[in-house]
Amino acid sequence: MRNKKCKENEGIGSSVARLLGAIAIASIIMVSFAQASTADTLVAHWPAEGNADDVSGNGHHGTIMGAAGNVTFKAGVVGQAFSLQGVQWQGTGGYIQVDGALDFAKYDYTIEGWFKTDAKTTQDIFNASVDAGGGVSVSVREDPDQYWGAGCLRFLHRSIHGSSGGTNIISSVKVNDGEWHHFVATRRLDTNSLYIDGVLEGTKNDLGDIGFDVDIVIGRLGVVDDRYFNGLIDEIRVYKLLYNQHAACGSR
Repeated sequence: MRNKKCKENEGIGSSVARLLGAIAIASIIMVSFAQASTADTLVAHWPAEGNADDVSGNGHHGTIMGAAGNVTFKAGVVGQAFSLQGVQWQGTGGYIQVDGALDFAKYDYTIEGWFKTDAKTTQDIFNASVDAGGGVSVSVREDPDQYWGAGCLRFLHRSIHGSSGGTNIISSVKVNDGEWHHFVATRRLDTNSLYIDGVLEGTKNDLGDIGFDVDIVIGRLGVVDDRYFNGLIDEIRVYKLLYNQHAACGSR
């Protein structure tokens, strides 16, 4: 059974191991993308190079939303990154709304990217849903009274419309520490998996396929005025098929 709260970093050895894992991912980041199954499995790629354009060639461009100044660009893992600011429930947050609904969640899929935050709030990095209900999300949680604890990363796959149910994978480490972290959230043959900095955090079986198109928002809880991300997000990619798993594990 998972501990109620995320485990703290367990000494210097654990910290060094994760740092080396992150460095390994950074060193192969461009190679791993080239090793995706085929070019047409890449659904979208938002590199945040001064705009919200999708550079995959599929035309899934984003629109910068929110109050002026709440979405800017700062140095990222590769080039620039989205720099997002927001105040929960006050309608002042910045986020990226992707144009049109996408069907990637009907298939085996992979979502991956980089983020950096030290905010002690629940905040969405990536949300693909219908009215913030059923769908897929990757979020940093700050719920000390819930079983997933504070500062953990949550990967949710919810195959039904609504605000409850679905399969959660919760990280065993805190990620709101002001450092860059890489995540990979995958679904393959009814098995969901979450990796952070090249380390497999967990897997769960889920027979529920998502049978509907979803709207993608980067940095907020879908259409709901809540869970704004505060920090940096970079190099978000979506695939219809699981890309090279050795890359997700930080292997060369």
